[in-house]
Amino acid sequence: MISKVPSNGNYLTALWDPGANISLITHDSARRLNLKGRDVTLSVTKVGNTTDYIQSKEYIVPLTDLNGQEWKIRTYGMDQITADVTRVDIRGIAKLFKSVTEKDVIRPEGKVDILIGSDCCVLLPTKAEQVGNLQLMKNQFGYCLRGSHTLLKVGTVSHHFVRIHHLYGQQYDTGSIHIANFNGLKESLDNFFNIESLGTQCNPKCGNCKCGKCPIGNGNYTIAEERELNMIRKGLHYDKDEKRWTVTYPWIRESAELPNNIGAANHRLESTEKRLQRTGTIYANAYNDQIRDMVNRNVARKLSDYEVRNYEGPIHYLPHHEVLKPDSKSTPIRIVFNSSSTYMGHVINDYWAKGPNVLNDMLVVLLRFRQNRIGIAGDISKMYNAIKLSVSDQHTHRFLWRDLDASRKPDHYVLKTVTFGDRPSGTIATVALGMTAEMSKDIYPEAAEMILRNSYVDDIINSVDNNDQARKVMEDTEKLLAKGGFTIKHWIVTGKQSDQWNGLHISNEPKEKILGMIWQPRDDMFTFQAKINFSSKRRGIHIDKDLQQTQIDDIPLILTRRMVLSQVASIYDPLGLASPFVLTAKLLLRSFCKTDGGNGGWDEPIADAMRQKWIEFFKGVFQLESIQFPRCIKPEAAYKNPVLVVFSDGSSVAYGACAYIRWQIGPETYEANLIIAKNRIAPTKQLSIPRLELCGAVIASRIREKIVKEMDFNFIRIIHVVDSTIVRAQIQRESYGFGTFVATRIAEIQSKTEPSDWWWVQGEQNPADLTTRATDPTALVMESVWQKGPDFLRLPIEQWPIRQDYSESSQLPDAVGITMSFEHEEKSRDIVPDLSDIDLNRFSNVSKMLRVTSIILDIAKKIIQRCSEPNFSRKYTKSRNDMDKTYSEESTEGFISEISKVRCTNKLRWHNNSWTKNARMDETHLESD
Repeated sequence: MISKVPSNGNYLTALWDPGANISLITHDSARRLNLKGRDVTLSVTKVGNTTDYIQSKEYIVPLTDLNGQEWKIRTYGMDQITADVTRVDIRGIAKLFKSVTEKDVIRPEGKVDILIGSDCCVLLPTKAEQVGNLQLMKNQFGYCLRGSHTLLKVGTVSHHFVRIHHLYGQQYDTGSIHIANFNGLKESLDNFFNIESLGTQCNPKCGNCKCGKCPIGNGNYTIAEERELNMIRKGLHYDKDEKRWTVTYPWIRESAELPNNIGAANHRLESTEKRLQRTGTIYANAYNDQIRDMVNRNVARKLSDYEVRNYEGPIHYLPHHEVLKPDSKSTPIRIVFNSSSTYMGHVINDYWAKGPNVLNDMLVVLLRFRQNRIGIAGDISKMYNAIKLSVSDQHTHRFLWRDLDASRKPDHYVLKTVTFGDRPSGTIATVALGMTAEMSKDIYPEAAEMILRNSYVDDIINSVDNNDQARKVMEDTEKLLAKGGFTIKHWIVTGKQSDQWNGLHISNEPKEKILGMIWQPRDDMFTFQAKINFSSKRRGIHIDKDLQQTQIDDIPLILTRRMVLSQVASIYDPLGLASPFVLTAKLLLRSFCKTDGGNGGWDEPIADAMRQKWIEFFKGVFQLESIQFPRCIKPEAAYKNPVLVVFSDGSSVAYGACAYIRWQIGPETYEANLIIAKNRIAPTKQLSIPRLELCGAVIASRIREKIVKEMDFNFIRIIHVVDSTIVRAQIQRESYGFGTFVATRIAEIQSKTEPSDWWWVQGEQNPADLTTRATDPTALVMESVWQKGPDFLRLPIEQWPIRQDYSESSQLPDAVGITMSFEHEEKSRDIVPDLSDIDLNRFSNVSKMLRVTSIILDIAKKIIQRCSEPNFSRKYTKSRNDMDKTYSEESTEGFISEISKVRCTNKLRWHNNSWTKNARMDETHLESD
C-alpha cells in the first residue's frame, strides 16, 4: 500500500506495511525534514535466522492528517527502504468504487521515503470497499489501493514481495526486524567487564561539577537523582491498617499527553496468542494460569464495562508477552509487561523518573557473606507486587486478555501493584523495603541492619557465628517484613536441614544461586557452573541443552567472535576467585584486535589455530566446575583479630592484586584464605614493566580500601607486598617528583595506604603473579598457593621473607627535576653559572632560549640564598650583566622576528617543575621576577 503523506510542509511517499514491527525513514528524507536523530543500532533478522547490525538513527517524524491533526511517530533511519516503486496506470479504477475520484487514489512512484509498520497500527489503512481482488483502503491520510485488477497496468513485472536493501546492498526477503539499542554483543561485553571491575573502580570528582552527573560533596547522588529520589519517597504512603505501601509514580511528563493505545494493544494481544499457540499447549495454559493467579493474588483486577466506558483519566495499555524458562519446574513460563513499547512516538517509561541506584554494592554484600561460619540467604517473594499502585496509576497499567479464546472480545484488566519493567519500579521497591526496615529498627535491630546493609534487590544474605543467631535473625526478619507487606519465599542456610529449623521454610537444594554465584550450602562452598551452548536462541532461550564435558567435540567447526564472547560472558566471577583462568579469555579476546587491527567482523569465522585455543579454554571451563572455594574465610578455631595481606604484581600482558585474610588458630599457628582478587589486561600500547607493576599496586590499594571500609573485621595490621623494588621505592617518595603517569598513581596509593605498609618479597613467593598470566584451572584447587597464599603466611610475621630496604639515592624511572652537580673545594665556591658560555645556535626558537635562561637564573638565585657569603649577591648581579651581553641585539640577530613578537608581556611556564616563571622582553634586555 503506497500513498503520499504530508510532513513539515513536504510530501513523503509512504509504504504502509502491517508486516513490519517498526517504522523506517530514509536518511535523505530525515535531512529534508530537518530532523535530528539519536544514534541507535538496528538488529535486522532475516529469513534463515541470520542477523545484521546496522548503525542508524532514531527520528520522531510529524505527520499531518486530513483533519490537520499531527501524529508523531518513532522511525529508524536507513539509506534505502525498498526497491523503487514502479509506475502503475490507475485510469478507470476510481469508477469501481463509490465517492472517490482518480485524484483520491493516485499512486506515487519512485523512491519510498517512509515505511510505517504495525507499531503505528492505528494509522494503518483499513478496508473501505472491495471489488474482486482489489481493495480500497482508507486511513486518516486518505485512500490507497491494495490487490490486483485487470484495469491496472503495470510498467514492469509485478512483484508479490517487498525487497529490502540493507547497508551491504544485498537483497533479502522481508523478514522480522527489531531494534536493539546498544545490541546484545555490546551489552554482554559491558556486563562482563563491569563484573570484572567491581571493587577496583576509581570514582574521580572534578570538584566543580559542570556536567551535572557527579555526586555533590560526599553524597552518593547527583542533584537530579536527589530530586527524583525525593519524588519517589513522597509518593510512597504507608497504610497502618493494611500494613502495605501504596505508591504514586514519579511523573515527569503530563500523563494527559499519553494517547489511548487500545488499537495497538489489540494487535499485540493477537500476536501473543498466536505465538503461545505455536509454542505449545503446556506453555499456553501456563500463561493463562498465571493471569488467573495474578487476579487471585490481587495483583490484577478485571474492569467492568462501566469502568471501561466512563473512566476519564489517562489510559494506557501495556503489551505483554512470554519468557520461556524451560529449566524451571514451578514457572516454565513468565509473563512480562513491556513498559518500553512504542506507540506513536510515546513510551510510557519516558514519562516517569527512574531515580538513583539505591541498591547496596553487590560486591560488598558478597564480602560480608563470607565473614562468619553460618551463611543465611532469604528470597523475598514477588517483591514488586507487595507495593500497591494508586488508582490513577492503575489505569495507565491496563492490559487485555481473553483466556486464549480468539472468538470473543478481550477483557480489560488493570495492574494493581508495581510492575517489573517500569522505569522507577526497582528504586520504588528498594526504597519501600528500606523504609520498612527503618520503621522497626528499634524492635528488630539485627534484622533491620541485615536488610539495610546486606540486601540486593529481593535477596537478603548475611553470615552469623552460630545457628541460634541464624534462627533469631531469620524469625525477626520475617516479622519485620510482614509490617511492609513483604514475605520470604524460603531461606537457605549452611549445613544440612534439621529439626532446629522447624517453623522456617528452608530450601534443601544442593546448589543455590546467591547473587549469581553458585553456592553449595551443605558443604558451604562456592563453585562454578559450565554453561557452554552454541545453539541458536528462540525468544532468548537456547533451543538445545548446554554441552556436557563429554560433548566438547561437538563444538561447531565454525566459531565467530560473537559466539565465543557469549560463552565468556557466562562466566560469573564478581570476587575474582577464578581470575587467573579467566585472564586466558581476556587475552584471547584482545588477540582479535591485534590480528587484524580490530577491523574484523564479529560474525566472521575465526582462524583454525585460534579456534583450537578457544576449545582448550572451554575444556578449562569444565575443569573449573570441579574446583571449590570456601564461602567462609574465618576458620572455626580463629581467635584474635586478623591481618590483611594484599599482594600485587604486573607483567607485559596483565596486572592485578589478590587479598588474603590471616588468622591465628593456635600458638604460632596461622591460616590464610583468599578474600578477593582482581586483574586487568595491559594496554595494547606497551607500557614498561615498572609502570604495569605500579598499576597493580593501584588495584591493591583499591581492594584494601573496599575491604577495610565495608567488612566488619578489625584488622590489627595491613601489609602490602610487591616484588618490585622500584614500585616500593616510588611509593616512599612524594608524587610530585615523578611524571604525570606515575605521579597520579602514587598519589592515589598514598591517599589509601601508608608508605610504611609496603614491603618487598621475591617474585616466586608472590601469589599475585598468577593474576598476571594465563593460568590453568588446576592451579586454583583447594590448599593451593592461590587459595591459601604462600607458605610464609602460616609463620609469625617476624619470620616472613619480606624487606623494606630503600636507598634515597636510588635512580627511579619517571623521576623528574633538575640536578646541579659541582666540585666543592675549600678555596673556591664560585658556583654561579657563566652565561657567556651559552651557545645560542643550539636553540630553535627564542621562547626556548628565554625559558632555559630563566630557569638557570632561578636555580642560581636559590643556591645563593642558601649561602652565607655576602659576595654571592655581587656574583649574581655579575651574571645578570653577562646575560645582557649574551642576549645583545648583535648576538640575537637570528631571532629578530621572534623577539619582536614577545616585546609585549608573555608568560613562560616551566611544565616539568612546580613553579611558573614570568619573563618580559623590553627594548634592551630580559627581565625576570
